[in-house]
Amino acid sequence: MRNNRLLLAGVGLMSLVQAAHAQDAAAPQSDVGIGEIIVTAQKRAQSLNDVPITVAVASGEQLAQRGITDTADLGKVVSGFVAVPAPFGQPVYVLRGIGLYDSGLGSAPTVSVYVDQVSLPFSLMTQGAALDLERVEVLKGPQGTLFGTNNTGGAINYVAAKPTEDFQAGGSATYERFDKATLKAFVSGPITDTLRARVAVQGASGGAWQRSLTRDDELGNARQIMGRLLLDWTPTDRLKVAINLNGFRDRSDTQASQLKAITPSDPAFAYPEMLAAPLAEDNARSADWNPLASNRKNEKFYQLSGRVDFEATDTVTLTSISSYSDLKSSRYLDIDGAAPVGLEFQTFGRLKDFGQELRLQLTTDALIGLVGVNYQHSNTKDNNFNFVDKLSTNRVGGLLAATPFTRPTSYVNQQVDNYAIFANAEYKITPQLTFQAGGRYTWSERDAQACAYDRTPGAPLNIFFTGLQSILAPGVVQDPITKCYQLNPYDNFSAGEFDLRLREDNFSYRGALNYKFDGGTMIFGSVSRGYKGAIISNITASSAQQFLPVKQERLDSYEIGIKAPLFDRAAFLNVSGFYYDYKNKQLRARILDPIFGLVETLVSVPKSRIWGIDADLNFAPAEGLTLTASGTYLNSKINGDFTTSNGAAVYDQAGQSGNFRGSPLSYTPKFTGNLDVQYEWPLSDSFKAMLGAAVTYHSRDNASLVLQGNSRDRNFDIPKYALLDLRAGISAADDRWRVELFGRNVTNKYYITTVFQDLDNRHQYAGMPATYGITFGFKY
Repeated sequence: MRNNRLLLAGVGLMSLVQAAHAQDAAAPQSDVGIGEIIVTAQKRAQSLNDVPITVAVASGEQLAQRGITDTADLGKVVSGFVAVPAPFGQPVYVLRGIGLYDSGLGSAPTVSVYVDQVSLPFSLMTQGAALDLERVEVLKGPQGTLFGTNNTGGAINYVAAKPTEDFQAGGSATYERFDKATLKAFVSGPITDTLRARVAVQGASGGAWQRSLTRDDELGNARQIMGRLLLDWTPTDRLKVAINLNGFRDRSDTQASQLKAITPSDPAFAYPEMLAAPLAEDNARSADWNPLASNRKNEKFYQLSGRVDFEATDTVTLTSISSYSDLKSSRYLDIDGAAPVGLEFQTFGRLKDFGQELRLQLTTDALIGLVGVNYQHSNTKDNNFNFVDKLSTNRVGGLLAATPFTRPTSYVNQQVDNYAIFANAEYKITPQLTFQAGGRYTWSERDAQACAYDRTPGAPLNIFFTGLQSILAPGVVQDPITKCYQLNPYDNFSAGEFDLRLREDNFSYRGALNYKFDGGTMIFGSVSRGYKGAIISNITASSAQQFLPVKQERLDSYEIGIKAPLFDRAAFLNVSGFYYDYKNKQLRARILDPIFGLVETLVSVPKSRIWGIDADLNFAPAEGLTLTASGTYLNSKINGDFTTSNGAAVYDQAGQSGNFRGSPLSYTPKFTGNLDVQYEWPLSDSFKAMLGAAVTYHSRDNASLVLQGNSRDRNFDIPKYALLDLRAGISAADDRWRVELFGRNVTNKYYITTVFQDLDNRHQYAGMPATYGITFGFKY
């Protein structure tokens, strides 16, 4: 079946090759066209049309016009990219259906983010990445050979705007609906003949867009500031040193979920206050939250990195990249979407990471070779304080009926060391035919300490589990539980901090063959393998088994594609077809716990697959007129049966258990696409005008595993939606200043980004309603 799909895709691509080759041979010269796009997708500068990888690229100007200020917004310009919030607020990035939906602060993603090839290893660290950019490059498919573990879905590399040789300065001020104001500014230029600097800052405030269902109250204000300092030092022609100091502070409100169904796990103990809570309307602004809670973030992040490039000879370059990242995070989240305290979380923790890479590049006419080593050390502390005052399962009959537990808490601390050695080579077999091969060996050491404990006055859970110990391990003398209450079935059901140690290694690789025609059209085929490291998630567990890690996942990718200039370079068309063979996909699912009922745990899906087609078009048919379009079709399926690591049955969000063979993977919409059209024309010798429109489309999706034929799973559908953005502006002919009016989601389409079930209720997060505003910008 896989070979048939690749064959069909190959036939289709060959017909495109013939059309593109005809275009290469024909077309008259024209002043209208698209200039060459330079990218660093293979850790060196080269034309986008010379890279045998599917790469989506957007300039800093394009990102600003589309209102993209965060990685989560990239779906507006990158088809196949989906960003959803996990229940604890962490962003989850999914590319071509590959993503990790987990709430742990220390859980590494499957789509990793970089700034100038410097890693931001955890998703919470990515907030300031989109500041003051030259462009963003989104590499689709496994990128383990050059970028390392945790890139099975792909890699996002932001390229920051660099210090300039002459003095430049600029900025913008934006005011929009809900009283949100955003200020941006940069200053760049030389300090000495060999040292240049660039400083960029951005701040945002206001914007409360959610309205309480039960009182006159609003939520959603931004309180952000971020900045970046770049220093480029070139003491000699052969030595370059780049320093990057960046960071952010965020005290914004957290988003409240929308309560859509009240389904108590234990109806006999359901609280009247929760049963009476109003359900959210099908309106983006409709929500509710605890008026006595802070409902805010308090996050501080900084990163210091340094890159040294030394040209030892005309053909040999040595590169060193060092980085240190530090994030402190605290968030209060109202998960239940109601004023009573049904289920709320205070998460706090700290993420620290050090990375070092050394690589040597050899460049000759026929061969470009790269060898290197990489080391990464991470230290993470992840704490969850749960508030469950009105949760039906906080009164488990008998011993607990008289004293409900209201403050179950958990933590997971992890120390991770990754060591890697890698190599990559490109060899020109002929001037038009190039072969590429690379591999990376990674060794990982992970140690962790996990604990679930009770902060409720009187600690009723400690009392309960002490009694449970005597039943499960009769005759074994154990001290009364004073802190960690989860029981360890591997050690006479003892309680205490659970220590874990995991050692893993893997070998990722990539091989590619590409052929370039005289007119610039390139066809390519590639085979690659990538890995995502194991994870230990922070779960309020009753058994130590729930803290057991899930092993690393593996993705084998088979891809063919074409990159073609058309109509005398007035257009560029990129099309690719791919097949993913997925092993041990990491998934957060549910199991039936005898104490708490349905609780979350980590599982591995042994076999699944995704196949699809990617296409994008950049077209400049006339002077001042540009059109960009992209689309991704995905077809996903679970191919095998699976249970938890100890054989327990797996449940979906709807509380149903069974065989999930044949289920599509969650957050894998069949089709995503975007279209952007802009026309710019001169008004006079001094002024010019601009009009633009953009559409983003997301087909129906599902936020849960799906049992075939089970209608209850449709409650976790994410309905299809299309969003329309408009913009218009006037500016100086030399771009010294500009004024722009914009509207986003101008039809006020109500859409949701995720749906999830807690122990008692079903909730969802809504996307932003219609916004509109004005921006004034200047540049010198």
